[in-house]
Formats: sequence, structure tokens, C-alpha cells
Amino acid sequence: MKTSVIKKIKVLHVVPALEAGGIETLLSNILESFDRNKFEFSFITHKGTGLIFEKLISSTNIYVVCPKRVSFFEHVKGFLRVINRNKFDIIHIHQGNSSLVSLLLAWFSCIKIRIVHCHSCDAYNSFFNKIKFRINSNLINLLGTTFVACSNEAAVNQFGERLVIKNKVWIMKNAINLEQFHHDSKVAIKYRNELHIKEKYIIGMIARFSLEKNHDFSLSVFEEIARLSEDFHFVFIGDGVLLDSFKVRVSHSSISEKITFLGNRDDVAGLLSVFDAILIPSLSEGFGIVAVEAQACGIMCFVANNLSRDICLTDLVRYLSLDAGPEYWCNEILRSLPYKKYDRTDELKLAGFEIRDTANLLMKYYYKQILKYGK
Repeated sequence: MKTSVIKKIKVLHVVPALEAGGIETLLSNILESFDRNKFEFSFITHKGTGLIFEKLISSTNIYVVCPKRVSFFEHVKGFLRVINRNKFDIIHIHQGNSSLVSLLLAWFSCIKIRIVHCHSCDAYNSFFNKIKFRINSNLINLLGTTFVACSNEAAVNQFGERLVIKNKVWIMKNAINLEQFHHDSKVAIKYRNELHIKEKYIIGMIARFSLEKNHDFSLSVFEEIARLSEDFHFVFIGDGVLLDSFKVRVSHSSISEKITFLGNRDDVAGLLSVFDAILIPSLSEGFGIVAVEAQACGIMCFVANNLSRDICLTDLVRYLSLDAGPEYWCNEILRSLPYKKYDRTDELKLAGFEIRDTANLLMKYYYKQILKYGK
């Protein structure tokens, strides 16, 4: 008797990089919870390096194509080569408003299911960019078959209020592995000793070094805190194009000896236990998954008030206006410390932020699209 072989559903994820950012970490965690007997994940990316790249390369197909800004022709040629040779059932694009070229190539290659996933709220720095953004959005809405966003704010920003009202956008929670993220006082002591930090309090910022993450504001807040108290040390985790220039600014700061740079890390879950607070002063942010991770570990989050209210899962989140200035943020932080830190994973699981639950919902979502559009 012959055993029937179930053909796997082939999904291609398009991401700019596989470093240690929120998008790639989310995808990596989801992949671990997916049924590999039913689904085959592949990735198109622009860089053949990074923490998540190294983690996935042995178990997943990863195709590195030339970035558009380097050579548009080589990008198109490489992209088409990948999708035409592999015959994917689904393309899942994680480029937000930059998804248009990938969408066009997927449509041209007759990929039936074209998912556009928005992970951020883009800020416009000029009238021209706003017009360009809206034109791109309309074309994306025309070429995409289905749409996903990390928050309601991100959905409205990218796809427009009309699609959101009509329930055409699925809000997929940026869940985390709650088994990894929990408060552990022994781990906190271990990291404090390893980092040789003697100050009473440690405040951190975990973000890619780019303009929208607003590291300069955090440094100004840290300078205000250090002016009023010697009990604080400050830690930056992350990498990015602005890291070197930011380090130069820190070297000229009066608190340079109280600042530690840790680069990209694959042990953020442990490092969070050593923090007493984290700052997220982003100018624009689709969701802010680090706030979810911090809350799971029982860490207070001081967050710019333009960020999504969806990240407020416990009483540990404080929304503050960037316009209020660094001094106001400083006073709010000092007023909130100390507090009792304890594990909050049960609250996050109840709110639906367990990665296995999100992975199951995404599998069902893919099946729903297959039933609707076919393979």
C-alpha cells in the first residue's frame, strides 16, 4: 500500500536583513513553532550576515539578493531567479511601504498569495514623502491579496482606514517566547558581575541605531539623571549605521564612563533581568516588541506617547511626551524607582503574547489563504 505524501506549503519571507531586529527575531521564533512537515519557509534578504542569519542558515533556505539601492537591475534579476526556480505558494513581504517592487515581481511571476506585512508606523519628513508614501500604499493595496500589521495604528498608517474598517487587515500580535523572557534575580546578579557595574540602578535602551529610534534623546535623559544622582549606569544594546557617530557623541559627554555599549546580543532575555528600566523614545514605531519582552521580565518601560497602546500589557508602561523634554523624562524615572520586580509572564500569556499561539494563528491564516486562492 502506497503512503500518500503531503506536499508542503512553500512560503517565501522577504526581509531587508536577518540581524537581531524585532522583525527577524519574531520570524525566527515563529519558525521554531511551525510544523515543518507541513510548511517550508524560505527567506530573501539583502545581507548574508547577522545573528538571525547564522541561526537560520543551517535549517532554512536563505537567498541573498542585491539591494535595490546598489543595483536595481541586479536586484530584479536575483529576485526573479529565486521565485521562478522555487514556485512558492505564498510570498510574505515584511517591507511595509517599500514592498511595491517585491509585490510587482511576485504578481508578474504569478504567485497567487501575496501578503504585505507592516511592522512600523512611518513618519513623513516632507510633503513630497507623504505623497510618495500614499501613492505606494494605494499600489500596494491593489497588488497585495491580503494584509497584516503589528498594530491598529500601523495598519491605518500603511493600508488606510478604509481597509481596516472593512476588516481587510489582520492584526498579528508580536508575540515572544515566554519561556525565555522571565525575571530571574540570580541571572541579574550574574550579568551585573560580568559587566562590572557597581551602580545601584541600570537603565537600558535596546534598539537599532537609526534616526527613528532617537538615541540622542535617551542620551540627554541619561545626562539629566546622572546630574541628579550617581546611582545610575546606562546600557545600549544594538547595532546600526549611526552607532559609530553616536559613540563619538558619547565620548564627548560628561557621563561617558557611566555608559556601556553591548552591540547586538543573542542573550537579551537574560540581560533584561539586570535592568531597572528601559527607554523607548522612538519617533516612529509600529509596535515596539522590546516593551513586551521587558514587561515579561517585570521591567518598567518609559515609552514615547506616539507608540501603540497595544504594547501596554501590564502596569509597567509609562507613556511620556517627547515634547516634554529630557528633564521631564528624568523626573518621571527617578520618581518611579525603586519598585518590586517580579515575573509577569502569566499576564502576557493571558493577553495572547505567547509565540506558540501566534504561530498557530499564522498557520491557520496561511491555510485560509490557500483555500481562498488555491496553490
